[in-house]
Amino acid sequence: MTTSVGSVPATGPRRDPAVAGSFYPGVPEVLEAMVRDLFDEAAGLPRPAARPFETALPAGLLVPHAGLAFSGIVAAAAWATMRSTPRTPAK
Repeated sequence: MTTSVGSVPATGPRRDPAVAGSFYPGVPEVLEAMVRDLFDEAAGLPRPAARPFETALPAGLLVPHAGLAFSGIVAAAAWATMRSTPRTPAK
């Protein structure tokens, strides 16, 4: 089965969500709206004067995943740093 994640096609076996409705909304449209709201809220957070990822992608990010209601804003802020970063891997 081929599915997609955003605009990126994903291949391989698809696993049904194990905790949908517990740590994040079980309805896809509600989940999408929540994630969009978290990114919007993260955009309003204060940013450091120097952005560490201005010229290259980091080797990795440590992003919390305790459930969107608990750590979603922190996760969104971390992933948002990747939005305007050039797609050159860090060395």
